[in-house]
Amino acid sequence: MQILAVHLQAFINYLSIRQHGKNLLDNDRLPTSLSTHLHDGHTVISTDLFYDILDQVRLQLQDEYLGLRVGSFLNLNALGLIYQISLQATSVEEGLYYLRNFVDATLPIVQLDSRLSQGRYTIQLSIKDGPNHLSRIVLECVQTIIMKELRMMCVKGIEIQARSPYYDSHYPEDFTYGKHHEIEFENIVLKSTIRSYRKHCLDYLVPQYLQFIERIKMDDETFANKVKIAALNLATPALPKLEQVAENFNLSPRTFQRILAKEQLSFRMLTDSLNKELALLLLRHDGYAIADIGYLLGYAEPASFLHSFKKWYGQAPGAIKRQL
Repeated sequence: MQILAVHLQAFINYLSIRQHGKNLLDNDRLPTSLSTHLHDGHTVISTDLFYDILDQVRLQLQDEYLGLRVGSFLNLNALGLIYQISLQATSVEEGLYYLRNFVDATLPIVQLDSRLSQGRYTIQLSIKDGPNHLSRIVLECVQTIIMKELRMMCVKGIEIQARSPYYDSHYPEDFTYGKHHEIEFENIVLKSTIRSYRKHCLDYLVPQYLQFIERIKMDDETFANKVKIAALNLATPALPKLEQVAENFNLSPRTFQRILAKEQLSFRMLTDSLNKELALLLLRHDGYAIADIGYLLGYAEPASFLHSFKKWYGQAPGAIKRQL
């Protein structure tokens, strides 16, 4: 059984963020061709190798919520996937069909079974014959991604109930205990019109964000740089809140801020510098109006974005755009 290597890359990327510059994977067990082509979207690996490397990540981090954290860490890539689904699907039901096909084709160790009962639609996730400690990580990662993608597909808010046999009080608030890994929501959601992401030009935006991440990786290995990469990965495309980023580092907000302060920085300073660069990046694309850019970057009011932009560049966005 073959697994698309990008699923493994997600865990390796997360490890690199959490280890603060240390790369403690046993590279002797990574084939040269794999380490070179993990990002290309076509490389496949054996189930045994996938589990082997995943177990290395687990042992390094010693984090029982690893699957939940990596699933959350993949927001940016999820945006790209949802954009592709939105080009093909017109309803959530159709979107789930394409999503199921994606999982079947690229992560075949995971089985997705669905049932309809009393107006509720349930997706059950399982892995046959996999190591329990690793199956939990994979299933909770996929579970988190599917929940996130459902919310991103829906035009209106959607209430989702997730269940896990390992549930405790540290799980997200939309989780509860259950004998199986499951996701449940109202059946009426299936017929909902899928949200259109065409206006956000995600075919341009997501690759640009990913390239931005790669440029940051080429800089130093400071904690601040790790935070920038994490924030961009968690972008929706607006940058996440401090609490969400701290959670992905398995740190309390206070500890997270204290580590940043040692580098004479704050989270606000980092997100401000990221938004400054992202604003200029988006300004170069003719598909974005200036008001759209402010919206994408998470500004509630156009005036707030204009104020920030003038502070960064000394001129209004329109004047800068004419110079590009």
